[in-house]
Amino acid sequence: MSFKKALAFLVLFCLVGCTTAPAATSAISENPPNTQSETQTATIQPEPTATATLPPTETPTTAPSPTSTPEPEPITVTTADNLRMVRRMGNGFLEEVSWSHDSKELAVLTSNHLRKINAETGELEWTQETGAVLTDIAFMRTGKKLQSTTSSGVLRTWGTATGKMISDPYNPLRFINFAKLSDDGYYLALVADDQTVIVMDPEKGKVQQIIPNESIPYWVTTVAFSPDHSTLLVAGYNYSYQFLMNKWDVKSGKFLGGFNGISRGMDDIQYSPDGKKVGAIGRYNIGTEITTYITIWNAENGQKITNFNLAKQATLFAFTPDEESILISYRNGDVERLDLMSGEPLDQTISFDAPVTTLSFAPNSQKVAFGTADGTIAIHDAANLDLISEYHYDLSLATLGVMDKFYIYYYVETINPGVALSPDGSKVATASPYRRWIDVIDLKTGRIERSFGEVDDVLSVFAFSPDGKTLATVVGERQVVFWDFDTGTQKFAFNTGHTWEIDRMAFSPDGTHLATLCEGEISIWNAETGKKEHLVSGHRTMEFAPEGNVLASDNLDFGLYLWDCETGRQKASLSAEYITDLDYSPDGKTIVLSGIQVQRNIREATPLIYFMDAETHERNSLEITSMPNEPDVIRYSPDGSVVVSGDINGNIRFWDVKTGTMLKSFDNIAVYPYEIHFTPDGEYMILGSVDGTILHFGTSDLPIISADSLTT
Repeated sequence: MSFKKALAFLVLFCLVGCTTAPAATSAISENPPNTQSETQTATIQPEPTATATLPPTETPTTAPSPTSTPEPEPITVTTADNLRMVRRMGNGFLEEVSWSHDSKELAVLTSNHLRKINAETGELEWTQETGAVLTDIAFMRTGKKLQSTTSSGVLRTWGTATGKMISDPYNPLRFINFAKLSDDGYYLALVADDQTVIVMDPEKGKVQQIIPNESIPYWVTTVAFSPDHSTLLVAGYNYSYQFLMNKWDVKSGKFLGGFNGISRGMDDIQYSPDGKKVGAIGRYNIGTEITTYITIWNAENGQKITNFNLAKQATLFAFTPDEESILISYRNGDVERLDLMSGEPLDQTISFDAPVTTLSFAPNSQKVAFGTADGTIAIHDAANLDLISEYHYDLSLATLGVMDKFYIYYYVETINPGVALSPDGSKVATASPYRRWIDVIDLKTGRIERSFGEVDDVLSVFAFSPDGKTLATVVGERQVVFWDFDTGTQKFAFNTGHTWEIDRMAFSPDGTHLATLCEGEISIWNAETGKKEHLVSGHRTMEFAPEGNVLASDNLDFGLYLWDCETGRQKASLSAEYITDLDYSPDGKTIVLSGIQVQRNIREATPLIYFMDAETHERNSLEITSMPNEPDVIRYSPDGSVVVSGDINGNIRFWDVKTGTMLKSFDNIAVYPYEIHFTPDGEYMILGSVDGTILHFGTSDLPIISADSLTT
């Protein structure tokens, strides 16, 4: 998303972020559905594709119990080495489809699974959990292997016959900010942290070219190879936040120039099949609406050939094989063919129940594959767009996020996973795959016990009251709804009036107040009446102290603020670094902070975890910097001996708070981890990720359902 890279980039530009989103109205169902009494399996059941109605109650499949389950132990310094992921719930979101060279097979990549489909029959041949978050997939030249890459450039090779990984992952052994395979799998481009681009033959594991960092954008958003592999296009933002599209000769590494007529950020940049044209989607605001447009350039000289506005918000585009038209997919699920030069609609139009998130023409130009947000894979005739075959997956995120604008002209899809652990550690509340109702999962069994709270807009941020009787959720962008957790009935709702969408929400330890955070402001509400009591400052994180009514928050002035929630007055303003997250130790004596070290006039961003005395406000001498990326989330274990961090590449790390030693690491295991919760006894930790999956970590398997039974 990507949302992940946006923050680190903005930090280097005076650390001023700006987020806008189209206005939306959140509507709550007047009559929320009754609580479901029977259970469903936690491997998300098939859901309707057009309307947000609660899923039918089904008898769950009984999963085998582990043959032997050792007694779980609390997660501490001494037990951290025994930690493992014991359960993953959910199949994530759809990432990509990729054709085999003979156009007979289709690889389908979700955020945690890889599947192969027979492109002629539409039948599923195999499915494989990837064990890491993959961002790209391609068939190798022989057709007997698939290769995948993560955002950090780790290569994995899979056998196309069985789906099994057939070689150890290849790690480039340096920090990689962006990785992209060519569509035919011949080349891999790795953008290193020093902005050099490494071009590799992924099948042989050999470096073909190293392109120096001159003219390489600082923040790379797109890499594309020309069809004949002779040219590499790299696009992104420079230090002055100008969007650049530049190209290089792959064989010699020579800079070939850029593309003109670019005034805003572009995405979905790609070459035409003959390599003579380059096209991209651009976006800009007209009032509160986002308008999308297409620009086509001459690939040789970088001169603009044409551009035209689109009637609706587009998600993707592709050149057709005849190169006289393009296919455009829209957020409402429509796909239409447009004339390449004029943008006028042609006669072929098809519609899906959800937006198309990936599309690809077969190498033989006879078929085109569409993948939609709700998990539909549809293969159509490339000439007339008639349906040939269709397959459907159950996903844990089956909808697009909110289209947000970062800084000036860069737009991304963002969505909060919506997950919370009950105070007693027995239940997990999460948003359904369509983000239209609440699922309650039993932590031990991993089964959905009941569903309630059907709403007419996207559910996102969740928070439990300290007594576990109330669940607060954000609906839409700015509305907060209180639910009776036992009965599933709505207690009351109120509109926060925040300028932007709500990012975080938390109850005070005594349950009397609720704090909501959006970009730049925190509102403190009476939890009994929903009345706003105070408005204080905060940028991207906040946390209540375990006792009292003190709220800690960050700000863009590199400050840590402490607020009295009873009066709304500032208790302290402390000097800090750029803060991405913070947490109080269980005894309330220490605050752990994660972020980026402030080094004025130095462009490199140094990730940092550090500690501050909550009473004296003095900074501890211990600092942790041995990380490739700054953590976006950080939490103490219940005994206070361990802090766990999660970064933008899905790396989860456990640290000794006394020595700063890394006790355990799980690399690329989640898609942008956003929520971390421990059970009160410290035996298990759950992690919510933006792809809708929920990961459970512990020193022993959870009882009743084994780890393997929930990964299909």
